[in-house]
Amino acid sequence: MHVLEKAKKPLNALKDSVVDVNAVNFWLQKFNPLWSGSQALGKVVQKENAANDMVSFTIQINRLFKFGQAGQHHPVFIRVNGIRYERTYSLTQLDAQHVLLSVKKVDAGIVSSYLVEKTQVGDIIEFGQPFGEMKLPSTRSPLILLAAGSGITPMLSLLKALSQTKDMSEQPIQLLYWVKRHADAAFKARFDELAAQYPNFKFQIFFTQEAQADARLGAS
Repeated sequence: MHVLEKAKKPLNALKDSVVDVNAVNFWLQKFNPLWSGSQALGKVVQKENAANDMVSFTIQINRLFKFGQAGQHHPVFIRVNGIRYERTYSLTQLDAQHVLLSVKKVDAGIVSSYLVEKTQVGDIIEFGQPFGEMKLPSTRSPLILLAAGSGITPMLSLLKALSQTKDMSEQPIQLLYWVKRHADAAFKARFDELAAQYPNFKFQIFFTQEAQADARLGAS
């Protein structure tokens, strides 16, 4: 009996470590930082400036990451000085293994400042499940997209999804985008490419704080 009890101890220790999800994740990530038994994780593989105080991260995701529909948002979990924060961002699916996360630095914003200033290639980011109702309509009718500031990110996701179907060729799509200054306009090169490729797609950017200021978004 005494021998049997001793033999069970290593098995119980192994069982406890398997049941403890945090322990499993810890050891898996010793081998590969993207491996996890329960967490949707992504590794930053590229960081680039998208606009003034705004960066875009190309992120390689693991098998537990769930792609949302274009226009939806994902919770993003970041640790800053030992404290775990949750924020939501709209992601753009680039391919089967990569998404684009774009973040605008907010004054006194703990998470946005950390992401823009501190996050680098190789860092790991944790994601939650996608949610949100701002998705493409089911009917193929003329579409107007309105965006201001960092609100352009879900529009990029919607346009990326549309460009992978016949809709960009068959329905009129217009993007109207308001920013303070020229340096604040993100993804202009991407929109120029879409406009050159799809005659039905038009976009216009309004600059509300330049010397020759454009009108703000209104009924007209």
